[in-house]
Amino acid sequence: MKGHVPLENAFILYGNLFVRPERCVSLIDDSKEAGRIAAIGSYLKGLPFHAFTIHVDEEVEEYDVVGMLERLRTEVAITTPAGSTTSIFTVPEKLLKKLRIPHMQSQRTMLLKKLTYPARLLPQGESRLITEADVDAITSMTPKIGMTSFQPNKLLEMPHLGLFDGTKPVALAGFHIYKEEFVEIGNIGTLPDYQGKGLATQITSDISRIGLEKSDKVYLCVFEDNLPAIRVYEKLGFTTVERYVFVSFLF
Repeated sequence: MKGHVPLENAFILYGNLFVRPERCVSLIDDSKEAGRIAAIGSYLKGLPFHAFTIHVDEEVEEYDVVGMLERLRTEVAITTPAGSTTSIFTVPEKLLKKLRIPHMQSQRTMLLKKLTYPARLLPQGESRLITEADVDAITSMTPKIGMTSFQPNKLLEMPHLGLFDGTKPVALAGFHIYKEEFVEIGNIGTLPDYQGKGLATQITSDISRIGLEKSDKVYLCVFEDNLPAIRVYEKLGFTTVERYVFVSFLF
């Protein structure tokens, strides 16, 4: 199956299939002739919205996702009426023109960035690993830094770093994926009163070093309109390797 799903060109789907399959429902459309897979669709469970992604064979000129969506609706046992719920389809930007997605509402571009110049990382700073004693304080902090779907159990499942003002956590960085094959940095944020002081740059650099100890492939995702974050990441040696689109639609 991995031969049909390129890591960088189908990043979300790759993670669903090979990193977090227990949280996903994934289906194959093998209707294409000559035994090729026409499309692979996937639904990620556990988020506060319906989250879909898809990869389509490069020889497919156009693909209507409705059939795949209805199959996923049945498999996941979604009971809301069709066309009633705002949901998200995440797809590579270059694939979007092939897809027929119903009831599209809006789009937002997300960049997949890879650490390609690790020599630009800063010397190790004063961040430290989050421990069980920090979980409550970090969980209280996350809404203040825009993490609306944060999962506290992830703090200890994968390494997370915090920067502290005394005992008060003021910045956070961790991982969404932490495997030898690749890591994905995530959960990066700084309290508003502490922004503009270089803390985001420092903690991103520190978590990147931990990522490099695990894998030589270190990724992160950032929305294209988040210019301050992009400046931080590019300063530290991250470059864009793929562009994705978050498509909001009625499901």
